[in-house]
Amino acid sequence: MLDIESKIFHRHHPDFEKLLSFGFVREEGGYFLRREFMEGDFCAELHISEEGEIEGKVFETFSGEEYGNIRIETMDGAFVSEVREKYCELLEEIREQCFEEDVFTEPQANRLAVWIQKTYGVKVEFPWKSLEEYGVFRHPESDKWFGIVMYLPRKKVTEGEGKTDIINSKLSPETMKKALEMDGLFPTYHMNKKYWVSILLDDTVSDETLHTLVSESYRLVSGRKGRSPKAVPEKEGPETWIIPANYYYFDVGAAFRKEPEILWNQRTHVKKGDLVYIYITKPVAAICYKCLVTETDIPCDLEGHGKQKVTKEMKIRLLRIFEPEKYPRSWLEKQGITNIRSAMKVTGRVEFE
Repeated sequence: MLDIESKIFHRHHPDFEKLLSFGFVREEGGYFLRREFMEGDFCAELHISEEGEIEGKVFETFSGEEYGNIRIETMDGAFVSEVREKYCELLEEIREQCFEEDVFTEPQANRLAVWIQKTYGVKVEFPWKSLEEYGVFRHPESDKWFGIVMYLPRKKVTEGEGKTDIINSKLSPETMKKALEMDGLFPTYHMNKKYWVSILLDDTVSDETLHTLVSESYRLVSGRKGRSPKAVPEKEGPETWIIPANYYYFDVGAAFRKEPEILWNQRTHVKKGDLVYIYITKPVAAICYKCLVTETDIPCDLEGHGKQKVTKEMKIRLLRIFEPEKYPRSWLEKQGITNIRSAMKVTGRVEFE
């Protein structure tokens, strides 16, 4: 039987105020909606619990009987397919108007992703198409992972049924010994058990403890031995950064044609006066713009920056435009820059004209 609702609402949670605005009615234990479709020939009934669990049924309006054919995968005739399609369109409309997207499955995993972005300016990456629920957090300077979240069967790391999110984090030998005595922490799954630990993200471990462990992992992969990233004094004078821009999501050239100075998502410890070189990803795959940072730490409440909310922005001014042939990916690779997945500090590493 097809579980249509679970597929459409996977990794989404309801905004209950928006449900009421859409037409849902509050009832004991959750929210209810009855909506006719297919010119009134069919009716959908949806129940959404306080925990966000969704149950849907489709009925023939005339007979009042449940129309279960849409859930039988082998029923693929033209009429059944049309009813199924119209029902899915209704569910997708509700998802777009009344639900928020989750990065991960477990609530604690999503809280952690928000905390990491607010604390370090790092957004989660999903590098594997075949493992779309595996997310990576990468240090902005060293480009090394300091955490990888995986959604996998609990029995991979501990006892129990079902699946859950875990995060693999790097720990010092001293912390590792104590950590493995704690509930919710285990010898790491699928990584070097000498340096890495797997942490359940099902609230077995408190958020406070989780943040402490992830912060240590961030420090250990930064390349600064024994020092917290926040304890490292800022370098005097301007820094040089390379920042990627996705060709398909944002037209940088068009933005600069409208205004010589634009706002940009600030994910790093960039400061006023730094130089930013914008790398346009495939199909261009080259650095095309040189910019000056004129303002930083601008508060921002926008939600249109990927899967998570942006908390601050910076303002950059266009200084120069390069032809793609000037600084292509091949040139960068010769300078030792092989992966540009997030903002990268390259002061002293790359010499631009």
